[in-house]
Formats: sequence, C-alpha cells, structure tokens
Amino acid sequence: MYFAENAPTLTSLVPKLHKLEDTTASLEVYLGGWAASAPQGAGTVGKLPRRLVMTALSVRESEALTYTYFSRFVEPVPSAGPVENVIRRVISLGYTQHYLSFADGDIPTGIDGLAYFDANLARDFPFIDLPVLEATLRLVGLEVTGDPGERAPSDDWHRFLGLRGTGAHARLTQEFRVLIGGLALAVGEATPGISQFGLRSQVVSMIQRLADGVQMRAGGIEERLAQAIILMESFGARLQRNPRLAHAMEISARNRWEAQVDVLIVTATLVETRAVISAIEAVSSRSTRVYHVGIKSCWDLGSIAGANVHLVQTEMGSGGSSGSLLTVSEMIGYLHPGSVLVAGIAFGVPGVNRRIGDIVVSRQMVSYELQRVGGSSLKRKVVMRGDRASCSPRLLDRARTAAVTWQGANLHFGLMLSGEKLIDNSSFRDELVSLCGGEVVGGEMEGAGAYAAAHRLKTDWIVIKAISDWADGAKGVRKNRLQERAASHVAGFLAHLLQLGGMAG
Repeated sequence: MYFAENAPTLTSLVPKLHKLEDTTASLEVYLGGWAASAPQGAGTVGKLPRRLVMTALSVRESEALTYTYFSRFVEPVPSAGPVENVIRRVISLGYTQHYLSFADGDIPTGIDGLAYFDANLARDFPFIDLPVLEATLRLVGLEVTGDPGERAPSDDWHRFLGLRGTGAHARLTQEFRVLIGGLALAVGEATPGISQFGLRSQVVSMIQRLADGVQMRAGGIEERLAQAIILMESFGARLQRNPRLAHAMEISARNRWEAQVDVLIVTATLVETRAVISAIEAVSSRSTRVYHVGIKSCWDLGSIAGANVHLVQTEMGSGGSSGSLLTVSEMIGYLHPGSVLVAGIAFGVPGVNRRIGDIVVSRQMVSYELQRVGGSSLKRKVVMRGDRASCSPRLLDRARTAAVTWQGANLHFGLMLSGEKLIDNSSFRDELVSLCGGEVVGGEMEGAGAYAAAHRLKTDWIVIKAISDWADGAKGVRKNRLQERAASHVAGFLAHLLQLGGMAG
C-alpha cells in the first residue's frame, strides 16, 4: 500500500500503539551487550565483529545505528564480507527484538532465507510457522489457492479472512493449536534437542499423513469452516487414542482450556480501565498482557483464585459501532467468557446511608430508553417498556458473599437504570426513578447493552459500579477526583470478589 498509487490513503490510518521508548537508545544498549559478550573459544569471525562494534560505539556521537555507521570501521578489514554479514544480522536482530518486546509480538517462521531469525526471535514456534500452517489448512480444505509463484489468494480466502474474530474462527484456531502443540510436544519428547527444521519437518509429515482418505465437501466458506472444525475435533480424538501421542495431546488440550477466559470485565472510560488493571495486577498470578481481537484491544489480567480474568474497554453507552452491545457480543463470540462483569462509575440516587464512592450492584437492570410517551398536550404520560432484567444468580451470590468480608466502601444492591443519556439533571433523574417505582440505587450507560448481548448469548452478567455523582447538575464539580475515587473503590471490590474464588469455569 505504501508504494501503491493510492498511498495518500495512508493518512486515514490512525495509530493504535504509541511507543515512548527511544529505539536508538535501546539498540545501543543491545549492541553494547552483544559486543561485550564474545563466547569462549570464538574464532576471528566471532570476536572481530564484536570488537569493531565496541570501538564504533565508544566514539559514536549522534549518528543513527544503521550499518552505514559501522561500515567505515569494517571496510579496512581484510575479507570484510563475513564481518559485515554478522553486524547486519545483529542490528536487525536487536531492532526487531525491541519492537517485539514493545508490542508483545512474535514473528512468522518458515520463510525462505530467514532461518537465522526464526531461531533467535520466534517465541511461539511452531504455532505461526508457515509450512506447518499451510499443511494444517490443507488438511481441512482451507489452503490458499492461486498461482503458487504469486501466492494470489482466492475470493474464498478473502471471505475466510473476513471471519476473523468470530466464534467459529476462534474455535478453529483453538483446535489448530491443540493439534500443532500436541504433535510438536510428542516430537520434542521423542527427540530431545531436535532443531526447528527437524521438528517442523516431522510435524508437517504427521499432519500430511492425517489427510489420507479425508473427503472434503464443496460449499461456501462458512460451510467449509464448520466442516473444518468438525474435522479438527475428529483428528484430535483420533490422536488421543494413539498410545504414542495420547499423553502429548492430552497436555495440549489441557493447555487450551487453561487459556480460556473465565471472567470478562467491561469498562468504558480511561479512569475505570486504569483503576481495574492496577487493582487486579496487585493480586494476579502474572503480569498484564495486551492482545488484539478483531478491531478491539483486550487485557489478559492473569489468574486469580483459578479464574482467568480479561478486560475490554468499550465506548460509552450501549449503541454505536463501538458501544457495549456490539463490543460484548463480539467478545463473547470470540473469548467465550463464563461471566461478564460491567465495572466502573455511575450516578447515584440519593438515599439513606448512600454516599459518593459507595458501590452499587445490579440486582436488576432496566433500560429506560424504551418508553411509550402519550397523554395530552397539557399532561405527558410516560410508560417504561424496557426489560427489567435480573442479573445472574451466581454472580449476585458471589457479590453478596464478597460483601460479607469487604472492608471498603458501602455496598447497595438493587435496581439500576441504564440508557444512552449522560444524565446531569435532578428533575429528569427523579422522573426516571419515579417511573421505576422509586427503588433505584443508581444509573449508568453500558449495562443495558452488555445485558442484551450476554442474555442473547447465554452468558452470566452483572453490573458493579461506584457512585461518582448524583446526576444533579454538579457532575463537573471535582469531577476527576471523584471519578478516580469511585473507580478505585469498585476496582478494589472486584479484586476482593475474585480473590474469594468461585469464578472459574
């Protein structure tokens, strides 16, 4: 695209990652460490490039760390070619490692001529190894078609790529990882110390043998994807019956389920997301990892009391292309969480012992947007017609149990309002409360969409938020301070709830 005639369209692309660390400074540290660590017994080709790089770094001022800078130190050396190759590779290695670490990325392996980088950079071999993936796709009839020299994909392949992020695609991906992981583990156990090339060759050969006698039916890409899932499950079952492979396949299948998402936390604002990540990191078994699903970024927050906890941030409100309805629907389709917890800040309804910073829990949720407005020109009559939905009994039980030992802000269980309006008018707030019978504890904007998605997709849900204002026209007064306090309170309660267990599976 960069070199195409329509290159100006690049200006419409919005950066999704912002890297603050200086690449040159990181590369200088990497090259200095490499130059200072010549292996014992290394010959001239092993030591000379390191000595030249160390010399070049010691006199460097502000030059860019490309091979052009190092070339003047290499050119006087007899037979400079091998030395140049070593330094070029190390620069590429350090540069790529820096960006992989920043984005928690990986490289595809098995590309001709790049075996050196496969061995030094690949983190998840052989799961994104091109020969292995090509053999697996061919096994289930989803191989790339077209001129082998051009690798031009068919229209069906483009339609297949369009299904990325759907539940069917996620399920097929899981089955691929089980098959490839199991075969790779079996080969590694049978041949300790085997090279990447050797492991790849044996795994591809085993996959090809599985294809013997498989009959693929014609059909559209959706039908072929469904057939591929069935085939992968049958291959996995067949391999688990093989005495030589059963143990490795069992471990691979168990790893898949260990990676499942038990709890999906949904936030809508930066202050909510930061507070939840900070509170969960303090009690989680591992550090936070960012990954990407379709158009969304998610956070893997680690495991707490046996439950794998993830987070996604939606835009404010339920509607729109990035609101909670579509966001939660897509995340359930891809991640299949056992529970959806909508967390963050809310407005409160004044009541006995109710304060800013208190936590409100949705025993029930009502969407106030669906209304019948009638009456005469003199007197308007409004009837609420939205669902009055009860949250998951299991999650309500977990929240009430956590309340027993919670030492923080007060908790209030009851009916919550949810709608698209950012309410900051006490008259409008009181009208909605009256229409609901006067028993409302608070209101927010994302719960209705999350409820609709979770209910439709048969997933447990609950809304847990903390009061940051009273929707009384004073929302802007000490806004940042009060929102941060409320977000901190609800994040702490979530961490406490998760630590008590009962959220796995």
